[in-house]
Amino acid sequence: MLISFGNSGQFGNLYLASAHRIAHALANGYKIHLYELGKYRHFFVADDPANAIRLGGPAPQRVAELSNQIMQRITRKGHFQLGAISIHFDRSGARYLGGTEITERARKHLAIHQGWSFRDKDSLKEQVEPVRRILEFKPDYRDAAKARFQRMRSDAKFVIGIHVRRGDYDKFCDGRYFFDDAVYLRMAAEAIRAGSFDPKQTVVTGFSNESLVWPAECGGARVVTEQGMWWEDFLCLSMCDLIIGPPSTFSGAASFAGDVRWFQIKDKHSVFDPARALPCLESGIQIQ
Repeated sequence: MLISFGNSGQFGNLYLASAHRIAHALANGYKIHLYELGKYRHFFVADDPANAIRLGGPAPQRVAELSNQIMQRITRKGHFQLGAISIHFDRSGARYLGGTEITERARKHLAIHQGWSFRDKDSLKEQVEPVRRILEFKPDYRDAAKARFQRMRSDAKFVIGIHVRRGDYDKFCDGRYFFDDAVYLRMAAEAIRAGSFDPKQTVVTGFSNESLVWPAECGGARVVTEQGMWWEDFLCLSMCDLIIGPPSTFSGAASFAGDVRWFQIKDKHSVFDPARALPCLESGIQIQ
């Protein structure tokens, strides 16, 4: 069995890390207790009939983080073997436990791991539907998000979701992916033209943790912006026909959850290219 405590990243990073962890466990036949999403556990159904995959709550993750801090102060070791218990701290994020190594340890021992998680894209492609079911939000949250999405959509046939990521992105990669409203609106207009969307049957929706003051129309399409809960934004993005935004695990996780095409804006001069609008599993997070 593998017990994974993950890292202290934000929701999108933790969601995608958990998806890869779960896929690897399902593909290689070992049990896993996952605490990456501990503080978000109450949002998820986390239903796995075989009981091989379980999502844990936040308390054990806090204990693991404290243990890691203590161990960092008293030792530089990143691996401990205590009888049948194998403990690993991946502190720098540079040395991931390999997939084969994880499988061997999880089958033979109780393996405990904290740190940046690896990616196993092949297993995730094979196990994509079971992983999506395990990481499905509870009905109350899904229903609330659907109601908001339908209200924003109204009678439109196509919905383009714009994820406006600012906040810490003014410093991330030296601000390379911090864009003003004009860039997002231009990208939406280009997507409407390039994607052959009928503007009269299209709505452009803006999602952000700040108030967006956008014009009523963009590229001939209706524009809707409203602030909601983060989980509503996430689920609504996953229901769109196209997601546009900077490289962000939040957008990527929504793309994965809904199997939605996702165009990543690389710089303020980017031009929308339908060939580069790919679901998360095909594109990955493209940081340059």
